[in-house]
Amino acid sequence: MHDSCTQLPFELVEIIISEYWYFEHASADRILFMTACPLISCLWRDVYANITSRDIYVPTVSYLRYLSSTIRSKRSKIYSHFLPESTLTMTCYVDLTESDKDAAMHLYSVFCSMPNYIGFRKCFPNMKHIHLKISFRINSGLYLHRGQLTRTRVSIGLDKAAGLSILPMDWCIAVSDAPDIDEIDVNNICNTWDSLLMEITHDMVQRPFWESRSIGNWYSAMKDSTCYEGVRHFQNHTDWPEKKGDLWDINYLFSKAARKHMSEEHLSSNLFRLHVIYLRNQISKPFCPEYTRICVGSLALALDVRGACGQATQLYWQWRGPRRKNRTRN
Repeated sequence: MHDSCTQLPFELVEIIISEYWYFEHASADRILFMTACPLISCLWRDVYANITSRDIYVPTVSYLRYLSSTIRSKRSKIYSHFLPESTLTMTCYVDLTESDKDAAMHLYSVFCSMPNYIGFRKCFPNMKHIHLKISFRINSGLYLHRGQLTRTRVSIGLDKAAGLSILPMDWCIAVSDAPDIDEIDVNNICNTWDSLLMEITHDMVQRPFWESRSIGNWYSAMKDSTCYEGVRHFQNHTDWPEKKGDLWDINYLFSKAARKHMSEEHLSSNLFRLHVIYLRNQISKPFCPEYTRICVGSLALALDVRGACGQATQLYWQWRGPRRKNRTRN
């Protein structure tokens, strides 16, 4: 990593990273960008961290574990000052437009199969939504055989509940290049949309949501669908009750990272409180030679707490009694 005198301005770097980050990419391309971008320069690294920590894209299950480890250890050179407070959304995107395989497919199934998202709520206090997205092309079906680009999105709302909760879930399906009115039969297209929605929602939300049957209100979504600039939109809302359990220890890992992070924040706040008290005492009383300031190394050593902030120091005053002058006997 090196900084050059011909460095691009901050505003331009921010535009470049934002444009790429919020565009739809296959997981392999996104992983390549995530690997290379922070290595360009310190400016690119900091702008990248600011944007990507706010709206996290998770390409693989291993990256999800990496996030929990990063938050717990606080040793990341990229995200140490951003995670987890700055995170607002987390997205898993599967791109099947050019291939029937994508690295995020497994992660997508994991997100859908999670019995609850308690660990995410504990670790990311400001995160509002988990988005699950898929893009693919339709190559079969009456009136839908022209490779229409289809995008699906499941948005799971997160609350502040410490335990199990009932989470709001919104889903949307957008089909490009919808058939024109003069080339279809109304009854046939309704049957086609009904079959299409049943099939897509089954793949979109997978087993846990499918079992609840609340997702399957296809008629309402079809009836209230809208078409804008050649794209047909279907959407609906439901509530999903969480269940006990975990999957691949993901909730456990993020809950563990949250406990570590909160304990460090607690220690830091205590240190700040001691520092304020110390300053107030200094202002309210004159200097007294009978008091001696003692600086006890790092906070981690002073409190014997593993993993505390190693650079912080604890300051306190210790009474040592009046000083006596050495007297020599004649």
